[in-house]
Amino acid sequence: LYSSSSAVAAVVLSLLAGPSVAASNDPEVYYAIHYTGEGCVTEVGANSSAMSVVGYVTGTSNEVFGPPASDNMTCAAAIPCEIDPAWSADCTVEYTFNHTINEAGQVVNPQDPAYNMTECHVDDDWFGDCNWLYKTLDEIKAEPDLVLGNYQPDPEATNEFIYLAFYEDDSCTDLATIVTHLSGRNVSLPRPLNGKQNTSLSCAEVSLCAVNPATGVCADRVDGGDFAKFKHVTRPESLNVYSCDTSNKEDGQAECSRVFTPTDCTQSSIYANCHFRYLSGDALGMNPRLLLGEVVETTEPMETTKPVETTEPAETTEPVETTEPVDSSTSFAHLAGSRWLWTTLFSTLAVIVA
Repeated sequence: LYSSSSAVAAVVLSLLAGPSVAASNDPEVYYAIHYTGEGCVTEVGANSSAMSVVGYVTGTSNEVFGPPASDNMTCAAAIPCEIDPAWSADCTVEYTFNHTINEAGQVVNPQDPAYNMTECHVDDDWFGDCNWLYKTLDEIKAEPDLVLGNYQPDPEATNEFIYLAFYEDDSCTDLATIVTHLSGRNVSLPRPLNGKQNTSLSCAEVSLCAVNPATGVCADRVDGGDFAKFKHVTRPESLNVYSCDTSNKEDGQAECSRVFTPTDCTQSSIYANCHFRYLSGDALGMNPRLLLGEVVETTEPMETTKPVETTEPAETTEPVETTEPVDSSTSFAHLAGSRWLWTTLFSTLAVIVA
């Protein structure tokens, strides 16, 4: 039995602690990282570069398409097939997998648990001559340079990818999920169930349904038949992502004029408790620490006003749902200076250290 004073103390402590929150039993999202070059090492002096980062929900069956091995395609040419099999007529070979994250926090293949999925595998059989490995989100957050892509840059190829990063916080530093799509292609995000945002869910819990709406837990979170449709593009020599208004079909092209810079952090209008950031493939490859909200200050002006030019016809009549204001106060043009800027920076640092 408790004394009255002990009971009062227990109540006070309970109030101070706040409501209890049950531990999440959600499946996690793991990421396939594909590299071009020799191996999967992206540090200074290495001869490889990350090409793409694509998320999958653990324990969920996935299917992807790639080109026939006999095509002898390069990694850069083949890897878009992983995102959209309609990207090329060569994306004809189907692969299925159902990887999981084990208790040790490593990605494993249940059919061959001893096979190390987290080490570098050279020359992929699925996507041309890509090298590959699998990592968890925690591993990417601990080592962002896993997705570094500027030591053997192929700007045209890497900029085909657009990364929609969701965050738990309003400063876009607490990364929850990465959703990958291709420039100029439609992307669909499942809307909350019955159109009602569930504020009791964390951003990670609801945004994993954007990775794979067929995941079991998503049946009670999102409407598998109701999707918000978007279209975004990148452009040469720019690190921005441009949002397209696909409702204008009079001239046969979408107007892609709204700009998302790599430092913009915006409240999601679809998922409660989520903020998001758009990163072009070049922006992510040049500075992966953007995923963690780390920004290098610069006085170089950022291109934000020139509209993107596109001739690709709109693929949907639904208007783009990006009416929320952009919260951006920091430019990010230091990345737009291309590779010579990094070389100059490293040379200057070497002189200072010496």
